[in-house]
Amino acid sequence: MKKYSPELYNNYQLLEKSTTDTYQKTYLKFKVEAIDYALIEKVPNLLVIPAAFDWMDLGSFSDLHKAVGTDQKGNHVHGFVEIEDVENSFIQNYEDKPVAVIGLDNIAVINTKDGVLVTRKDLAQQVGNVSKRINNI
Repeated sequence: MKKYSPELYNNYQLLEKSTTDTYQKTYLKFKVEAIDYALIEKVPNLLVIPAAFDWMDLGSFSDLHKAVGTDQKGNHVHGFVEIEDVENSFIQNYEDKPVAVIGLDNIAVINTKDGVLVTRKDLAQQVGNVSKRINNI
């Protein structure tokens, strides 16, 4: 990593040195780059071992939704949540006040002490970019 992707290596070093309080802020300052572009495509003589297994990108709400239990309408609900006419949605509430979702399909709603996210599940990969903009305010 140090030889073929020095920026990635330096970022890793910064994360190793960060504390619990500074880890997230440090991480969010990094340029978003897929590991295959940042490192794997640059390494000569890379060894690849064939394997057969299911793959889920748990950074995607669509795949995360598939990995958790759902009700008969395909909804995953966690916390103080009320839904009506909602299908194929991933809704998590980590706060004490209720979240109500009515008449929506294929969405992710995440409520934490740090903020509220409402997105179509297929657009959830954009969360990182939005989070970085919010943290730079």
